[in-house]
Amino acid sequence: MTPVWEKRANALVLKLPRQALATDGYALEQAVRQSLDGEIQKVVLDLSETERLDAFVLQALIRLHGYLNVNRRVPVQVVNPSPLAERLLRLTGADRVFLSDGVG
Repeated sequence: MTPVWEKRANALVLKLPRQALATDGYALEQAVRQSLDGEIQKVVLDLSETERLDAFVLQALIRLHGYLNVNRRVPVQVVNPSPLAERLLRLTGADRVFLSDGVG
């Protein structure tokens, strides 16, 4: 299952599936890169329903963060992480990158 995305005002909002696996990481990167235009000022990743998140997806999120911040100056933020997603972000240190105040 691929991520569901939509544009809201000046943000691109992506909702990751319940099980975010390797192919979802690739689809996520492609969706973001193809959806960027001059109006997008931030990318929001909704992990509220994500119960399984593998290393490939986490790696894709980190790559996207780097690409968007360096090349586009577009911030990326995770919101509403499920308990499992939040735990994984904290264990890997990615919470410091994606979670604005330590909580989504």
